[in-house]
Amino acid sequence: MCGIIASFSSIKFNQAEKIQNLKMLGSLEKRGPDASNFISQNHVFLGHTRLSIIDTRSIANQPFSNVDDKYTILFNGEIYNYKNLKEKLIIKGYVFKTNSDTEVILNLFIEYGVKSFGLLRGMFAILVYDKIKEEIILARDSVGIKPLYYYSDKKKLIISSQVKTITHSSVNKEIDFESKIDFYLMGFVIEPKTIFKNIKSVKSGNYIKFKLDKNKSISLIEENKYQINFDKKDKDLSFFFEDTIKSHLVSDVDIGLFLSSGIDSSAIASELLKYKKKFLALNLAFKEYRGKNEDESILAKKISLKTKMNYKQLNSDETELLKFKKIFFEDMDQPTIDGLNTWILSNHAKKTKIKVFLSGLGLDELLFGYKTREYIQILNILKYFKRIIKIISFFLKFNFFKLPRKIKYFHKYLDSFADLYVLKRSNLLFEEIYFLTKEEINFYKKNSDLYKILNQIDIFSNNLNEKIYYAESQLYMKNMLLRDSDWAGMANSIEIRVPFADCIFRDQISNKYHQNKKINKKIVFSILNQEIKKIIKNRKKTGFNIPKNIFINEKILNNSKYTQHVYEQYFRSINTQ
Repeated sequence: MCGIIASFSSIKFNQAEKIQNLKMLGSLEKRGPDASNFISQNHVFLGHTRLSIIDTRSIANQPFSNVDDKYTILFNGEIYNYKNLKEKLIIKGYVFKTNSDTEVILNLFIEYGVKSFGLLRGMFAILVYDKIKEEIILARDSVGIKPLYYYSDKKKLIISSQVKTITHSSVNKEIDFESKIDFYLMGFVIEPKTIFKNIKSVKSGNYIKFKLDKNKSISLIEENKYQINFDKKDKDLSFFFEDTIKSHLVSDVDIGLFLSSGIDSSAIASELLKYKKKFLALNLAFKEYRGKNEDESILAKKISLKTKMNYKQLNSDETELLKFKKIFFEDMDQPTIDGLNTWILSNHAKKTKIKVFLSGLGLDELLFGYKTREYIQILNILKYFKRIIKIISFFLKFNFFKLPRKIKYFHKYLDSFADLYVLKRSNLLFEEIYFLTKEEINFYKKNSDLYKILNQIDIFSNNLNEKIYYAESQLYMKNMLLRDSDWAGMANSIEIRVPFADCIFRDQISNKYHQNKKINKKIVFSILNQEIKKIIKNRKKTGFNIPKNIFINEKILNNSKYTQHVYEQYFRSINTQ
């Protein structure tokens, strides 16, 4: 895991730009505390900070160039099948000087070009600079685990692992209005946009080519999806779980587990029991939840004992959250209503000196753990009674009965699958966003990326399982859970690996099980250790809760106040960096 920064100019860098490049590199120190290196030549700056995981020797540091110095790579992530790919390249005559996955990626690109990205199993953000052709190629993994952002105009191209790093430069920081609505409505910004109008994200599963032409003008010349190239296997559930977890244990340093009392991390713990090594299991408990359903520490400890893990209980409280509030918002890379739980857990985890932790993230979206499917099934029935509901809604708007806000307004969200999903997954409803007019709401529904994605999903499939799976994966998981895991973990120099977000695992499970209309996470019980089943079988789902209401000095979390507070604090951190 690492931090990437690259800057390309149509003319030679002046002194101010050279200082700016180094400042941007310095802003990535937390992402890579083990090494920091750069190449600066006239109009090209390539910088990298490294958290050493595979081949920790300095010879594997980046920027990394091939033998004839034609290509240079910057890479953030991990490739789990790199040893297999390396063997195939050796047969073709390639010679390696390191044992790193970085060198494998570079040689694979030299051999296959952009097709190489589809051969990689892992999480990645990649930049390859072709010095002869003066081309810059960018790529991201297909699920969107690792981020990669860029700013471009005809004279300048800046690329980084973080949005905030790019804001250290002189780029225009105009706010993107659609992204602002995204955040208030959904709690996150939807890629490829960012909160800043002129900074974009490379799309997951895509590659982009930029070219510095003879007139020293920088232009985007190609953007496409790459083809994922893996064989499908007709195996059972236990094989897929064992395969993805085994692949995510590829490392030259120790690996731990973020352990809750849910099925997700329990399934990982159950698989780790097959290995002779004792893994460290971390659980975070809050004093405010002690003795309540939100406290997962008691069951987590029991699970760790049954799976023979080294268990460490981490304790926090509202006082500690307030202590870390300023630095939390400084680390937050884009506005999000989530991420505090992962950030505080990672902050504690770094004290263990272990750099890599496994997380159960991704299984809920794959196997319908949030009840989104059931919620939308009910709403689909209710929409056939729209006339009656509209009459009832006239009285509901007065809120005589103090109804929950989503029940009060649900009659306005029965027109499409997109509306139904927004009603279920939204942070705030359109009616609760203070700065929106009716005209702006209508324009957003017709033109926003959110509604385009949801409408495309609705057209693409008649299978509700597939619709929910794609919506949860493409929106909530990618734009909130995975993005927050990246910046919140890396801000504390922690690599968070997500076996259940693995592209092969997800594709195989989806193909095999999503035709079953009633499929859910309970199927995972069939592969759990018997002792673990007994511990968690009656546990109610709680999620990874955290008393973030303390940030707005409220006893009960007020979504509107908290969202506005996050937005204000985020931009305060931008203005003071």
